[in-house]
Amino acid sequence: MKELKIEVTQKCPLNCIHCSSEANISKERQIDELTVVHLLSDSSKLGVTNIVFSGGEPLVWEPLYRCLTICNEYGFNTTVYTTCNNFYGNNKLLYEFISTGVKNVVVSLFGATQKEHDKITRKYGSFDKTISGIKMLSEAGIDVSIHFVAMKPNWKQLADVISLIQKLKVRKISILRFVPHGRGKIVKDIYNLNKDELKELKSEIMRLRENTDVSIRLGSPFNILSLQSDVDCTAGIDRLIIGSDGKIYPCDAFKNITHGGKFSSIYEGSLIDIWNNSEYLNDVREKVSSGLNQTCKLCEDRTKCKGGCLAQKIIRFKGEYDLPDPDCLKSKQEGIYEQLKL
Repeated sequence: MKELKIEVTQKCPLNCIHCSSEANISKERQIDELTVVHLLSDSSKLGVTNIVFSGGEPLVWEPLYRCLTICNEYGFNTTVYTTCNNFYGNNKLLYEFISTGVKNVVVSLFGATQKEHDKITRKYGSFDKTISGIKMLSEAGIDVSIHFVAMKPNWKQLADVISLIQKLKVRKISILRFVPHGRGKIVKDIYNLNKDELKELKSEIMRLRENTDVSIRLGSPFNILSLQSDVDCTAGIDRLIIGSDGKIYPCDAFKNITHGGKFSSIYEGSLIDIWNNSEYLNDVREKVSSGLNQTCKLCEDRTKCKGGCLAQKIIRFKGEYDLPDPDCLKSKQEGIYEQLKL
């Protein structure tokens, strides 16, 4: 395992309409400090190099700073995912955060304007607080990168978002694919990009990569755009997600897929036992490594698309996975789904 991500709390000052964790300010669920300390110890034994703290908003989880200090002592490359809203007007909190030795922060930004960003977070003023936090972190020498979930309300603002973060001295943005789970399940029909929009997004990314010095990253879920051939799905192979309820997931997109079996929660055994013996992880690993389905094997884009996202298939095809990705850009003209009668 290379990376362990821990969702330490479900509490968050925002109420994002698409949130996979269904986080908001009223949620109280969290992982206790001692459990996280044990996870960090086991991570060191497993040779993990990257630790990520997520949520909800990890900054509202009281033990965070002590756990960040422990990560620094172990020598982990530690990252915190945050809205930055808690740093607003709070230099003391920023100082305490920096003093833990953390070097990397990932900030969610959903638009280039207050109107678009706050519409998605459903929290007035969140945009200004996020921008202020990015400035504070950058000026303090923290390596800040941006997560931008491409959805119908905001994807056309991508160029403006990149222009904005350039001014904030941020040099990396990851474009994430919308997943219809959590609260996103409710708005999937009005937030998920259709095939024409995905094709336009692909063209825009190609254009921006030629005209900006900001690094534009696409994870394996966006292999459907066929813009890269060197990014494989490694769900459950080199990474693990732990939800605030203690359940384990091979990647973020699996967070709301029902599963069970032995060692499916951190409360059923050590991290070492889970990583080596989880029936669920072994099942996902087998699916990830099973190769392309018959339709995808015949496609000229197979070396780049790689069959698409396993989790998206399971979610949207109700458990089926040996199929092309539900957002396959070639399916419309080739009638793949008409043939499969899905």
